[in-house]
Amino acid sequence: MSAASDDFYAELRRRNYTTPTSYLDLVKTYKEMLGHQRGIVPQKIQRYQGGLKRLQETNEMVDDLKATLIKLRPEIDKKEAETQVMVVDLEKQQKVAAEHEKVTSAEEAESQKLFA
Repeated sequence: MSAASDDFYAELRRRNYTTPTSYLDLVKTYKEMLGHQRGIVPQKIQRYQGGLKRLQETNEMVDDLKATLIKLRPEIDKKEAETQVMVVDLEKQQKVAAEHEKVTSAEEAESQKLFA
């Protein structure tokens, strides 16, 4: 503390004194700040506890969803396999349809020649 007072004197050529009034003001300000902080801290604790509760609820929901996914995984795999089979079948049907379209267009061209 005396180093700060010495620096203050060196810079401004003024002495630093602690009077009884200034000390009482310091104590009064300290008490006010302490009371203010005592009001803020419980609110922050309550907010943090609320956040922790939400995180716990979210973790429980995620665990439930994971369990559901594990239960449904065989069914999902089955549906995926069925879809793959269906895609292969559709590709075959498209090839057959393309061949029929070629034949039909050729027949249409011949019929156009005959009627024209």
